[in-house]
This record gives sequence, C-alpha cells and structure tokens, in this order.
Amino acid sequence: MSDNRQLFDVGWMMGDKERDQEIKRREYLQERYSLISSKSGQVKLFDKTLILIATGALTLSIAFIRDIIPDIKPSTSGLLKVSWACFSISLLFVLLAYLFSKFAYQKAITDLWDFIYKDIKKINYWSILVDFLNVSSVIAIFIGVIYLVLFSARNL
Repeated sequence: MSDNRQLFDVGWMMGDKERDQEIKRREYLQERYSLISSKSGQVKLFDKTLILIATGALTLSIAFIRDIIPDIKPSTSGLLKVSWACFSISLLFVLLAYLFSKFAYQKAITDLWDFIYKDIKKINYWSILVDFLNVSSVIAIFIGVIYLVLFSARNL
C-alpha cells in the first residue's frame, strides 16, 4: 500500500501507461525479492542436508564396520576406502560451495545494477561454480553409498 502511495506522490507526473508500467515493475520486484528469499532458504537447507547425509553416512559406516564387520576381507578394503573418500569429498564440496556462494551473491548484487539500468547481462561464474560443487557433492554421496553397499554385501 505504501508503494502505491509513493507512486501516487510522483505518479501525477506520469501518464496512465507509465504509471501502469511502474506499478507492474514494483509488483515484479516485490515478487522477485520474495522468490529470491525463498530460494536462499532452500539453498541453505540443501547444503545442511548434504552435510548431514555425508557425515551421517561416514559415521554410520565407521560404527557399522567396528560392530558388525570386525574382520574385513582384505580384497574389499579398497571399496571402503573409496566410500569414505567419496563422503569426505562430498563434505569438502559442500563447504566450498557454501564459501563460494558468498562471492556468487556479491557478484549478483553488483551485476544487478548493470542489468537493470544498463541492460547488460553478465555471467556469474561464482554461481556456476557453486552449482557444479553442489551437483558434484550429490554425485559423490551416491557413489559413496554404492561402494559402501558393495563393501557391506561382500563382507556379510
């Protein structure tokens, strides 16, 4: 409501078409802000979930091996090592993605001015790197789970 009042304060200088465009632009910006805030919350939740899954799988596998499979077949120790490496890599990728997302947001904020006022669209390489790290982390978790299952199946 206050946006419309502010628009009314200067809107008398605009024609009907410009006023309608300004109202649509402000509505668009409000909705965009809302969507970006929601996305930011989802990204944080996604990162936390990946960290929880990777650390949980690593911890659970260590406890599982200590309690259930005390005598590991020598030919299968490589499967376990690959599994642990994948979980560790996944954690590293999530932490790096979390770190680099700060740079991605800063770049997006900086580039927004050029996009809105100069109609210049720039590529945010930080954002691409963060997406790559997140996808790689998910893949590493899946590979780690597969190797852990293979290890468990061959030792039970």
